[in-house]
Amino acid sequence: MGHKSPDELKEILEAAKAKVVIGSRYSHFKDENSIYEVIDVVISEATEEPLVIYKDENGAKLTFARPLSSWSETIEHDQEEVRRFTPMDII
Repeated sequence: MGHKSPDELKEILEAAKAKVVIGSRYSHFKDENSIYEVIDVVISEATEEPLVIYKDENGAKLTFARPLSSWSETIEHDQEEVRRFTPMDII
């Protein structure tokens, strides 16, 4: 598999940034009190897919990276379809 051109990567990144608002806070489906702030959306060097960079606002204040496809997905939880991350405030 060949690498995408810089222009193609820029297009992927812009499309990803249209789906996740940098600076906004999101809750996680497992615990609505688990709050995460989106720090950035970047391209994975290894896979060339968009990643959401986000920080845990509770507990250890760790920073994580997750593929946008996983961040944005709807999953089944307690026999209900729910978003993995739900926006709390869109800035």
